[in-house]
Amino acid sequence: MQPAFAQTPASPSPAGTEPAPVTVAPAPPPIAPPPIAPPPIAPPPIVVPPAPVQAAPAAPPSEFPPISIAVWTRSTAAIQGAGDPEKLNDIAFESNFAEVNFSGQIHRNARVITNVFADGLSGNVRILDALIGFDFTDEAHLWVGQLLIPVDRANKAGPFFSIPWNFFPGNYAVGATRILATPLEGSFGRGTGAVFWGDALEGKLKYLAGAFLDQTPATSPLYSGRVGYSFIGKERAGFGQSGTFYGQNESDVVTLALGAQYRKDGSVAPAPPAGAMPPPPALPADDFAEINADLFGELELAEGAFVTGEVDFYHFTGDNRTASNVFSIMGAYATKVIGIGQIQPMLRFQLATGPNDTSAMAIDAQMGYLIRQQKLRIIANFQHTELKNYTPEDLAANKLQLAVQAQFF
Repeated sequence: MQPAFAQTPASPSPAGTEPAPVTVAPAPPPIAPPPIAPPPIAPPPIVVPPAPVQAAPAAPPSEFPPISIAVWTRSTAAIQGAGDPEKLNDIAFESNFAEVNFSGQIHRNARVITNVFADGLSGNVRILDALIGFDFTDEAHLWVGQLLIPVDRANKAGPFFSIPWNFFPGNYAVGATRILATPLEGSFGRGTGAVFWGDALEGKLKYLAGAFLDQTPATSPLYSGRVGYSFIGKERAGFGQSGTFYGQNESDVVTLALGAQYRKDGSVAPAPPAGAMPPPPALPADDFAEINADLFGELELAEGAFVTGEVDFYHFTGDNRTASNVFSIMGAYATKVIGIGQIQPMLRFQLATGPNDTSAMAIDAQMGYLIRQQKLRIIANFQHTELKNYTPEDLAANKLQLAVQAQFF
């Protein structure tokens, strides 16, 4: 019996052979442990942006520009004899006044304008302009209220936009005797009414037609108008009209204009001049009519110099007229800038003739220094005036004016 757990003998090798050596394979190298993974990077904290601050909503842009404000002032001292107006032996302030002008657009086709006048010598304050303007196109505007009466260039330009310091032709004074040979233009050249006006033909034609009423209901309306055409260049567009552009217009300009007025029973007897001969019995009121023409030109020269000329003629009808015809001619030359401004000599002659062989004549010889054109100018003006057959003796006067004008706008 075979013992338990006896091993079974190996099978004998074939005869003549050695048993095969047992080859033991080398142990594989140890496998390197995998690298330790770096700890995970914590994600950046989530930053919640603050809620945007809600700014107050911006006010919508205004549809119209802000109101425009301008201040204009003129001051004059006159050297003239108090007892004998032909002498130059006294001096006094002749005028000192200011205007404050307000204007603003209140609708795409409407504006409002108000001008206030203040006299520094008398202390009087009054409204010059108070109007509403309806602007439809360049060719068609309707302005209503208290405004300039359109008839001639002098009234449309006014004192601030004219070269002569004594800007209005037909105004003659010797002492207390004053002769007015002018169109009907109310107080300060204004009236209460309406004007239809426009700039046509690319600005070369300007027309104005108006009707004005007095506060007295029985008074007939005043009809007044003006039309002008520029043969060379063109004038600036707008309701106003200048007596000079100070060489700043877009081109040379030459303009011929006609004006006219009519009022039924508008020719009334004026108050007799101081010292006048006893007047004849007053004539009843008669119809007033006036026609006028002016030729204006301004040419630019080298280095900013310029030359300006104007010729005016007026004819009046009506039994109570102070003059039948008025003629005026003016010429001025401005140099290039010398120092801080331009030197501008000017000469003007005017003559009025009327019924009963009456006549009035005035000569102005003026020297100006234009620092900022009409915005700042200094004036010295000599004026000689003669009145014939208005008083028992013919009158004459001489006057030297020293003046300054300034504008802010």
